[in-house]
Amino acid sequence: MLIKDILLRQKSNDNLAVTFGKEKLTYRQLFEFVQKNADKLKIYASNSHNIGLLLPNSSNYIIGLFTILFLDKAAVPLEASIKKSELKNIINYCDINLIITDTKHKKLLTDVENINIFDIETNTLEINSQSCIKCDLQTHFDDVTMLMHTSGSSDKPKRVMLTNRNIISNIEANIEALNIKENDKTLISLPMYFSYCNTAQLLSHMYVGAQIVILDTIFLPHIFFSIVEKEKITNFMTVPTIIKTLLNYSNQKTIQSLKWISIGGAPIDNETFKKLIESFKDIEFIKTYGLTEASPRVSTLLSKDCRTKTASIGKPMKGIEVKIILENGNEAKEYEKGELSLKGDNVMKGYYKNTQETAKTIKDGWLHTGDIGYYDEEGFIYLSGRKKNIIISNGINIYPEEIEDVLMSHHAVEQAYVYGILNETYGEIPEAKIVIKKETAISDMELLQYCREKLSDYKIPAKIIFVDKLQYTNNMKIKRTESLNVK
Repeated sequence: MLIKDILLRQKSNDNLAVTFGKEKLTYRQLFEFVQKNADKLKIYASNSHNIGLLLPNSSNYIIGLFTILFLDKAAVPLEASIKKSELKNIINYCDINLIITDTKHKKLLTDVENINIFDIETNTLEINSQSCIKCDLQTHFDDVTMLMHTSGSSDKPKRVMLTNRNIISNIEANIEALNIKENDKTLISLPMYFSYCNTAQLLSHMYVGAQIVILDTIFLPHIFFSIVEKEKITNFMTVPTIIKTLLNYSNQKTIQSLKWISIGGAPIDNETFKKLIESFKDIEFIKTYGLTEASPRVSTLLSKDCRTKTASIGKPMKGIEVKIILENGNEAKEYEKGELSLKGDNVMKGYYKNTQETAKTIKDGWLHTGDIGYYDEEGFIYLSGRKKNIIISNGINIYPEEIEDVLMSHHAVEQAYVYGILNETYGEIPEAKIVIKKETAISDMELLQYCREKLSDYKIPAKIIFVDKLQYTNNMKIKRTESLNVK
């Protein structure tokens, strides 16, 4: 089965598929919109296998995604709030010649050369590149079908290559773990370009023909409860920063339709998790763990185990094998800490155009996550730290090297070191230490403005600290001892 078959097999289904504000579309209508777009774009589809998707959360995002899949191309979902410099880097790196977008976001492409643009709102195609041929069919189970976000602002962006096999296997395991049914109705507030939302929520519910409601405003507790009650939402997937806001809402109410809430994307502290369980006794809470390289879901802590195994991330989902590897290469025993490694059909094909990084991450078929943890005598897994330098802010990965590259591109900066600091709202936020070139003067506000011009808002350092020098390891790499990611 290919991902596009999720919609193809629903083409005669007149049940409601998606609600976005006042817009309501059935599965049949979704199929008809997608097929119409695919027919229009077929002869213009780029000879690149990769098509960009620059759209915010909306029904158009779903239509755009499946349009790409119907063209048998690989989708490259792009953050709607992306800055132009980041967008150009990704377009060049990912060999994108065609982008599906809307009228508002099309403005980001005004001075980008050799890009064909399809405005999904006006149904118009702007031809700016003649390097087009008919679609080469990419219809095998192991063909790359999505290049998912891990980073993008530096000159060497990283994109995870996920195949039909990767994503379909993860969808099926996720559906079984969470018992998602056709009569379910999920509320989406997470970014749809985010792998967590893409696979575990959007595609998993479409797979069974369930209903999707897309939040069309900012997330606020009173709005959440109102929509859940009005639409009779049965489940919700979110990140710790969002779920914490529900605890502070004084008008908490019991809503019979809401069966469970799944929390993932970043670790949630035990105290908050316990408060949620106690505050909302009629809702089942599920904790999940995953990473984009794993399509992304790896493990699930079901509600029946939440009280006795609160600190755990649960057990691996069906078809996923996990082992803990010690520094000496041996497999860990119970309670011995080591690196989480996993194997299964969900493991990525690799990083796009980055065989060196792929070889470091996948060894003998095992995906090395960079997360440190252990398992107990019952096989429940626990996390205790990270080997990688990733900063997880509001459930989204930030790579310090991206921000460092931008800072280093400023003529006044000699050295830059970015690390994560704890933040009550977002979990982690980036902070930077800077060494300025001799006989150069610049303020922290000037550097922050420089970052705002080149980086998405969530990547901008919360603070810039000027120092005389940075510490380096023996092999002349920045000694990242101050990053909370080094445990």
